[in-house]
Amino acid sequence: MIQESWLLYTNWLKAKLPKYSELLNSGASDGTIEKLESYLQLKLPEDFKTLYRLNDGDKSNITPDTFVGTFFGFEFFPIDRIISIHEEWKQNDNDDYDGTSFPEKHVKINYTNPNWIPIFGDSGGNYIGLDLDPDSEGSIGQIINFGRDEDNKFVAGKSLNNFLEFLSAKVQSGECDEAIVEEDDGGFSYGLTPQSHLIDDLKGIFGS
Repeated sequence: MIQESWLLYTNWLKAKLPKYSELLNSGASDGTIEKLESYLQLKLPEDFKTLYRLNDGDKSNITPDTFVGTFFGFEFFPIDRIISIHEEWKQNDNDDYDGTSFPEKHVKINYTNPNWIPIFGDSGGNYIGLDLDPDSEGSIGQIINFGRDEDNKFVAGKSLNNFLEFLSAKVQSGECDEAIVEEDDGGFSYGLTPQSHLIDDLKGIFGS
C-alpha cells in the first residue's frame, strides 16, 4: 500500500535528515485535490490522492535556506505548485521534437503533454510524474520522466504505488544511507547513489 511505502520513506527522512523532513507540508484537503482535478479536467488516480492526503508536497521552493527537496533530493510539489508548473508547460508545443520512449510505445514522443502531471522535480525544469495519456502499450497512471532535458522518456513504475514501493525497498536495503553526503555549503545531497541526480539514477535502472 502507498501509505506504508510513504511512511517508511518519511520515517527514514526524519531519522536521517530531520532538517528536510520538517519541510513536508501537512496533508491536502479533499477540496484542494478536487481543485487540481477541476483545473486539469481529469480524474486523478487514487494512489495520487492518497499520497497528497498524507502530505501536500513540501516547502523547499519557498524556504531560503533549503539546499534540496524532500524526495531523494527532489522537490515534492504542493498542489498549487503543480498547477503553476502545468500552466507554464502547456504553453510549449511539440513541433520538430525528436525523442524516445523506453520501453517503446509506452510513452508518447512529445516534448510536453497536458496529461503529464509533475509530482517531483529538480531545480532545472525536469520532472518525475504521472502519465495520464500513455502510448499504445503504456498504462494510465504510469510514472515517467519529462521536462527540459528529458528527451529520452522511460517508465519508472506502472503506477505511483508501484514506484514508491520500489523506492521504499531501496531505503530498506540501506543503499540510501550510504548515499547521504554533507556538502560544503552545509546542506546534504542524498538519493539512490552518492551526489547523484534521481532521474539519472532511475534512468540507469529503468531506461534503455
